[in-house]
Amino acid sequence: MTEQLLQFAGRLHPIVVHFPIAMVLAAAMIEVTRAALRRPGPARTSINMLAIGVAASGAAIGSGWLNADFEHGSGNTTLELHRWVAIGGGGGALLALLIGIAARGNRGGVAAFRASLVIASGAIGFAGHLGGTLVYGEGYLFAPFASRGSPDGNAAPAAEPSEEPSEALTAGTVSFERDVLPVLESRCVECHGPTRAKGGLRLDSLEHALGVDEWVIAPGAPDASDMIVRITAAEDEDGAMPPKGERLSSAQIHAVRVWIESLASEGQRTERQAVDVPASGEDEYEGGAPKDGTDRQEHPEEAAAIDALRAIGAHVLPVAAGSELLDVNLSLAGPGCDDEALQMLRPIAHRVRWLRATGPLVTDAAMDVVAECKALERLDLSASGLTDEGFSKVVGLPALRVLTMTGTRVTDAALTGGAWSPSLARVYAWGTSVTSEGAARLASERPGVVLVLDGAEGGAWPAADEHQREPGREP
Repeated sequence: MTEQLLQFAGRLHPIVVHFPIAMVLAAAMIEVTRAALRRPGPARTSINMLAIGVAASGAAIGSGWLNADFEHGSGNTTLELHRWVAIGGGGGALLALLIGIAARGNRGGVAAFRASLVIASGAIGFAGHLGGTLVYGEGYLFAPFASRGSPDGNAAPAAEPSEEPSEALTAGTVSFERDVLPVLESRCVECHGPTRAKGGLRLDSLEHALGVDEWVIAPGAPDASDMIVRITAAEDEDGAMPPKGERLSSAQIHAVRVWIESLASEGQRTERQAVDVPASGEDEYEGGAPKDGTDRQEHPEEAAAIDALRAIGAHVLPVAAGSELLDVNLSLAGPGCDDEALQMLRPIAHRVRWLRATGPLVTDAAMDVVAECKALERLDLSASGLTDEGFSKVVGLPALRVLTMTGTRVTDAALTGGAWSPSLARVYAWGTSVTSEGAARLASERPGVVLVLDGAEGGAWPAADEHQREPGREP
């Protein structure tokens, strides 16, 4: 309960942060005006407003620190700059307040008060700008002045919207540039483009779209792609995309679906190696299909587990047509995505190939169940309560290839020692307490693992060159 209360306090940050900014900036404006009018001494109003602003800034800084730890973690350069500039601005405002209280009747003290107040207000204003950058992306403030017109300065006429994609498209006729990119630009790129790559995801070009994790776009398997799950979800369902504005039309969804299907036939994906899954009673798998190739009847216990998961809002689907292995997305259950929901996986643990279980209600306590998923290839635990202890339980899963642990409490200590899966190729770790020093040690110990530390820019440690690309990810 304590952790939930602290997280709630952190989420108050957007509410409380604007008040101290307004108070300090208003006090600075009053004193600048008084200085221009050659008024002696600080105004009582500005001192009072500054005192209120200093007190409120303490609450804003505290809630912001909690919010960063729970929602983002450390490691993001803009976040760290925002944090420390805000602390510096708050400290400067406190110093200005003390100087102002002692400056009455002291001409030099009044000048020092006004100078320190202006500097502090500037720092606080800049910290606010950095906060806006975190939310809206780089260049948001000056975007209205960006050159969009002709050389003579006149705005160019708006381009006519692209024609609606045809529902007659097939994998052989679909074109990303013609049929899919206009859809993404109109509905997705605002949050997943060059200025604001939310969640480290960019969809503004073919190269970036092909470079996303297979969670999002599973080449050749649209029903296993999180993009399709989200754009076809009900408007009021958690995780539905886009979160605002018009939903995609059936023709637009069809274009995206067909394009994802086409990726398997365009040589942009290699077949996965078969994963040997330990037999469980009569259930024997070889590469995700029954050995005899016939349709398999669900065991009552497994069918009950699947029904129970779907009842709380989770998506449980085969990873491909005819496959016995499952794509389980617990995150779509919203508040239902917790340790108890993961316990419900136990009867089908041997069938789970892809698992997404995000959010603070998922903790180390449920990692014992995840560790039973021996066929698991992709695991997303972002923004969960995962720590080094839980990480050590899942990193050795024999088939694991991609692990996403962004926004968790994993540290450098988790990267050394322990039994890591020999198939693990990529770990997404921005927003954690993993540092570049820890990443460098990992690179020397496990050169086959790409550790991605910068979600906004898609950066990796070491840099993902041609020799480090995952199979099937060459553009």
